Amino acid sequence: MSGREESKAAMNKHITYFKKKKKKKQPWERGLKVAPGSNFRLIPKPSKLKNQSCTCFARHTHQSVHEANVCNRLFAMVRAKEIKQYIIQKRFPIYVKKVHICDHYVDFFVTNNDGSVKIVEAKGFCTKEWVLKHKLTKVCYPKIPYEIIVERDRWNTSIKSIRGLRILGQT
Repeated sequence: MSGREESKAAMNKHITYFKKKKKKKQPWERGLKVAPGSNFRLIPKPSKLKNQSCTCFARHTHQSVHEANVCNRLFAMVRAKEIKQYIIQKRFPIYVKKVHICDHYVDFFVTNNDGSVKIVEAKGFCTKEWVLKHKLTKVCYPKIPYEIIVERDRWNTSIKSIRGLRILGQT
């Protein structure tokens, strides 16, 4: 290599070092829907069950208004010291013969003042997946009572899909 070629190679190293980085594509360039005039806030994807997400008094975001109302009731019970605490979206892993099958995320896991616990589920619409996970949870965790609080106006349409389940706190 001659001296001129060496200096050219050295310059190319510096040029590649100082190359401009590619700009990150804006959300609308990536095909995402953006609310107009909103500083690029993304438009949320609609729920498959047509629920409206809602925030409760404890500032949790819930998947439905009914679930937020149940959380408001539990929040009031904690403030009145009727229950000790509650946890939202608690994970229950389901194992069959030491093999992990799935996870069931319950709406509320309530601890009473005497130390006993229960699962509280706010249901507006039952899916086949939920019915299966409910039955598996009852089998894998038989000592934990399972309470279902239903939304009255929607329940009548889906009562056939959950035959064999008792509702409203009776397990």
